[in-house]
Amino acid sequence: MGTSFRGFEDILDYTARESSAIDAKNGPEGGKVIAMLKRGFAREVARKYAEICVRAIKSADPNHLILGGRFAGANAKPVVRSFDIFDVISNNHYGEDPHIVCFGYLFKEAGRPIMLTEFSFRGEDMGQPNTMGAGIVVEGQSYGALYMRSWLIPLLEKRFFVVYLWWEYMDEPFEGRIPDAEDFNYGLVNLYDEPYAEVIEAFKEVNSLFPIL
Repeated sequence: MGTSFRGFEDILDYTARESSAIDAKNGPEGGKVIAMLKRGFAREVARKYAEICVRAIKSADPNHLILGGRFAGANAKPVVRSFDIFDVISNNHYGEDPHIVCFGYLFKEAGRPIMLTEFSFRGEDMGQPNTMGAGIVVEGQSYGALYMRSWLIPLLEKRFFVVYLWWEYMDEPFEGRIPDAEDFNYGLVNLYDEPYAEVIEAFKEVNSLFPIL
């Protein structure tokens, strides 16, 4: 390709030289220029990745939706515009409050509906260790039901929000799952397949407010 690079170290040095030249040319604004170039490069890489994936999937299965890249939290924000080739933008999010502003931004940038592919709350009343994993710990299952309502109703009222997935069906093992030792009380049922009635009833209540037409 007409370059003189002998290895990755040369590329790293080249990048450093280019950054220094931009800094020297633009003064205090040099950092902003470099940041802009990095964002542009990331968007181009994301666009190429999305195009290759969608083309491969459509060639084998042309009649189904492509449900996005399953991003986590706000990490899709810098490049989400490059994923408008997907049919849906999928996003995991854990925390005390639903990230409505973030989801609205993703919809605005990509022009695609939003699918919440993971969210959950853990109760501290079931004896689970709850030492390894994501999300907040609430006092018990009744509080989990309240948090779940406070999350889903505001999201389901948004025109860009289409579906949610709860993490997960059954609690994780007390000794931790393999391979990452996650040991949370995430389930709709406990390890003996006994349902958490308050949480399940809350889901039924919320779902009845937003019937599928």
